[in-house]
Amino acid sequence: MDVYVELTYCMNGILFIMTYEMISLLLNIHWSFMKILFLSFLSNISIVLIYIDYLPYISFLYWFVLFLFFFKKQFFLYFPVFLIVYFSILFFINTLIKESFIYNGILITPINYKDIVIVVMICVFLIIETIYLIYTKRNFGLFL
Repeated sequence: MDVYVELTYCMNGILFIMTYEMISLLLNIHWSFMKILFLSFLSNISIVLIYIDYLPYISFLYWFVLFLFFFKKQFFLYFPVFLIVYFSILFFINTLIKESFIYNGILITPINYKDIVIVVMICVFLIIETIYLIYTKRNFGLFL
């Protein structure tokens, strides 16, 4: 089974973006797309730090700074919803991709033709969800 770190990083980034968009829809919170991308980047950079084994203090320092940032923004109020939504999406995608597995909350995906098609379909779903968020924010003012 061929596994590439770049594909894993990209796939988990897409999962984080989908999770934060669904949280903003479920909780009726107004988050701009740039904030969703920023939160996804903060969550996804921690996945890269898992692969850095030779510098243990950098990951601790990153988690400490991230904890202070989330504590200051009071983001921990949404953390239970984040866990429920993230793991439900994670297990759903895991059932779609046959040879994938979950390791420490990260979806490890192999390289197959059918699996790449599923990744493309997830990207299409992500684009449709983003268009819906922008449309409802502009036309109906649902997030006010």
